[in-house]
Amino acid sequence: MKVLAVLRVIDAAFAAAPPVPCRAGCAACCHGPFDISPADAKAVEAGMEALDSATRGQVVTRAREEIAAFQHTRPDWQAPYDVESLGEADFDIIAHLRADEPCPALSDTGGCTLYQHRPSTCRLMGRPWLTADGGLLANACPIQEEFPGYAAMPPTPIDLEMIESALDEIDALQRRQGSPGTTIAGAIVRWAGRGTESPRP
Repeated sequence: MKVLAVLRVIDAAFAAAPPVPCRAGCAACCHGPFDISPADAKAVEAGMEALDSATRGQVVTRAREEIAAFQHTRPDWQAPYDVESLGEADFDIIAHLRADEPCPALSDTGGCTLYQHRPSTCRLMGRPWLTADGGLLANACPIQEEFPGYAAMPPTPIDLEMIESALDEIDALQRRQGSPGTTIAGAIVRWAGRGTESPRP
């Protein structure tokens, strides 16, 4: 199963549940760097290939600015921008410093330029989720207290174990091919640095 097919399982579960209170243009959750899996990075890279050249250039420029900010703290952080190599302490420091900065994929109008190829973390945002084994994945929306409807929203069922198992297989393949977990900016700059299109997921 290809990565986008797996990620769309999340989309289907999201769409089958009652609508969330927030709407397009709300980008509160689109600020600050976070780590993404090799599978998610593969999706981001495919999204870069699908952009028009002007938008692609803007996204790459913003991503390079974020990588430069990381390198201000860790000059040794170079391609393939393996987030694990930073160590948890340094990553937390940099993420805190960049917490208010928009994602490189966020457009000036508040939309995601890589929406169809966004990582699983982004797709899960905005709902509480009920896993097949009865576990609860809390809603991570940073401004949910501003929307009273969130408090009344029941958890949405999802077979997260199946999704994670499928993504783990893709992760393993990507790591063998030299593409470790990174950040959205790392995936974008890594893609731009190759100068060639990678296979679509």
